[in-house]
Amino acid sequence: MNEGQHGYGGGAGTTFTVEQALQLMKEVPTEGMPERVIVQVVRTTLESVGISIPELLAAASRRQDEVTNEIVRIQGEIASLHQAIEEKSGQVAFYQEQLGEIGSLRERFEDQ
Repeated sequence: MNEGQHGYGGGAGTTFTVEQALQLMKEVPTEGMPERVIVQVVRTTLESVGISIPELLAAASRRQDEVTNEIVRIQGEIASLHQAIEEKSGQVAFYQEQLGEIGSLRERFEDQ
């Protein structure tokens, strides 16, 4: 993983990633606890091991941009595939029409 893309340096040369932060938030027991308390506990825990919350937020922002760009790219691919499907469907319709006309021609001449 590229540190510049998904994470940032934490204490003692470690790299803490946005994905790890997300996983940590999922694993924290939350039953009966207000969200603000959970966030404060996680924030304090991260800061106590040298993880910078502003750096975490900056990394999360970069990751959001990457994910958004990937969504846009994939949606573009999907649009291109839809267009290709429409073109191929048109070709099939054309050939089906030709096939019907050819069959009709053959029937007319074979019946004579």
